[in-house]
Amino acid sequence: MSLVRTLAKVCAIIVGLFVVLIAVTMIVEETGMDRISRESERKLQPVIRFVDGFIKDTGRLPSQEEFHSAADPMAWMVVLRTKDHPYAARKGAKTELDYMAGIWRADWYHYYKSWDHKFINAADETVDMMNGN
Repeated sequence: MSLVRTLAKVCAIIVGLFVVLIAVTMIVEETGMDRISRESERKLQPVIRFVDGFIKDTGRLPSQEEFHSAADPMAWMVVLRTKDHPYAARKGAKTELDYMAGIWRADWYHYYKSWDHKFINAADETVDMMNGN
């Protein structure tokens, strides 16, 4: 009987260690993705301030030319999507002042949506990205 109990305890310890290993792996992976998201959101802050300031001063969104001329030296990594852009429209842009600011993250865009002040990660939307949407 004690051999059965010992084996049961050993099995319980092995299962427990396996569960802990899975949990730690999930936390580490999530932290890496969270870190990338926080970095993207930090890099988008000046872009958001520029666009919001532009709207406040002029009552309209900047044109693509105005946007890119004011963007940082890596402007090719930053995009401005308006309600006329299919992806922004699908995500909820409706008015003339709704916009999405995005930054390229090697495999996807990380976006800010002006109408609800939320960030979205388009990593799982590769079809839209490949189609330029």
